[in-house]
Amino acid sequence: MRHDARSRRDTFVAPRLVPWLVDALVPVNRWLCLAGTPGLRDVPGLRRVPGFAGLCDVREVRIDVDEEDRLAALVSGGDAVFLAPVHPEFFTDWMLDKELSARCAPRMLAWATHDIVNGTGRIAQKFWLANGLVAQIPGAAGAAGKAASVDSVIAGRPVLLHPEGQVGWHAHHVAPLYGGVAEMALEAASRAASAGRGQRVWIAPVAWKLAFVRDVDTGLHREADRIERTLKLVSTRGRRADPAGRMAAIHADLLLRESIREGFDPRADDGRGGTSHLAETAN
Repeated sequence: MRHDARSRRDTFVAPRLVPWLVDALVPVNRWLCLAGTPGLRDVPGLRRVPGFAGLCDVREVRIDVDEEDRLAALVSGGDAVFLAPVHPEFFTDWMLDKELSARCAPRMLAWATHDIVNGTGRIAQKFWLANGLVAQIPGAAGAAGKAASVDSVIAGRPVLLHPEGQVGWHAHHVAPLYGGVAEMALEAASRAASAGRGQRVWIAPVAWKLAFVRDVDTGLHREADRIERTLKLVSTRGRRADPAGRMAAIHADLLLRESIREGFDPRADDGRGGTSHLAETAN
């Protein structure tokens, strides 16, 4: 049984997009995953219940009208288009990409990890494939997904994949990128040229970030308190007034503790008459 599940996870199956299902999930995503129910999503208690408050608590998606029109024109012009989001987030990224696709490219294919597409059971696999997901399978098995993606864009159906190398939850910085999207675009361009079709190939980067619409310092401090209690760390409240500073100090304190546990004390003299930056941050 385990072998069968592992084999299914690592075996590529081409997506079989079902338009009515894709369309039906658009309002579900907007309500359940993103925004929640106006008037009820801020009621204490209810705002923790999915359906009243969206799982992502995204109240508004602002896309410049001109940019949205440009993207819509690009994906509907018959060219081969890869959409490449470079937002450093997790989960919320998929929900916002779903909203973007609903507005501009509702029949696009989109990459997702094979653990999700293939690794959550046969019924779930059929559901994900019907939503147009391409399983990202590590190693040689991933070639089939790349080939299917190139086929899709050559046929005029855009493909979305995330090129960021590491998801780090840092709103003003994108980590070093993987090159898969460029590799597939080059392959698509080569095939289009060989066929003499004159089809252009585009990589359309999509960048967004989250912004708070209200003061959330109290809640963030509460979360920082909980993390410190769980990890049995000394409270950083007295050292750092802002939540971002507290999180940096928590990471430094945790790294310092684990380093000492492994027999390395970064607070020791660095050989140049000073101490490590970690020790300065942690203290």
